[in-house]
Amino acid sequence: MHELSNSLRPDYPHILCLTEHHLKNFKIDNLPTDQYNLGSKFCRHEFKNGAKCIIVQEDLDFSPISLDNYCKEKDIEVCAVRLKITPIQLKILAIYRSASGNFSNFLKKLDSILNTRHSIKVKFVICGDININYLEKCNTRQQLDALLQTYNLIGTVLFPTRKSKASSTAIDNIFIRRTKNSIINPDINGLSDHEAQIIMIENMVLKNQTNKITTKRDINDQSILEFQLLFIHSLYFPYIHIQVK
Repeated sequence: MHELSNSLRPDYPHILCLTEHHLKNFKIDNLPTDQYNLGSKFCRHEFKNGAKCIIVQEDLDFSPISLDNYCKEKDIEVCAVRLKITPIQLKILAIYRSASGNFSNFLKKLDSILNTRHSIKVKFVICGDININYLEKCNTRQQLDALLQTYNLIGTVLFPTRKSKASSTAIDNIFIRRTKNSIINPDINGLSDHEAQIIMIENMVLKNQTNKITTKRDINDQSILEFQLLFIHSLYFPYIHIQVK
């Protein structure tokens, strides 16, 4: 986490979506996240590795969205957060789909998630490792695009996100609303075998948390006794105000 934090300086993203963190619940709950809070997570129980989490800047107003009922390890592993952006709600979904998972089940579950949470005032950002190469046209890409287009979502990553001696693919992506103005670039940091992607969505103001300070008098036996002593003291030693002209 310290290496990740150092690689992001000085312009820290508002939201971090981490794919395949490989951690169990008790480990990720104690993850040292300077300047960030753990927003949402999914950890594997049956298989090793995999999993997803979303980390949110500590001053942003957010709430986690429980999607565990839709998760099936390898097919679709997803977590989400809700952020307040007046007058809309921004829902960020972080998804991992294993290359060996059931693709039909992935589409079905994703459609169900979006369908039950879609409304005029809700905007989606979907990101993660979906193991579908967007540098070439294939049947799985066409099926996913057809589904997302029904919710006015399009892919934004058209550069390689994973390179090897044998291949260069874009199997990670960020899907946003078609009309949103955005700038997306790769972030080569050497921390993973996948290149990170950083997206900046314009004309979107996130709402910070509002910390309300409440002041109240602590009334107990000790404070009552102190009040009585101070009152008696004031009777014998009154304050005198002298105005000098």
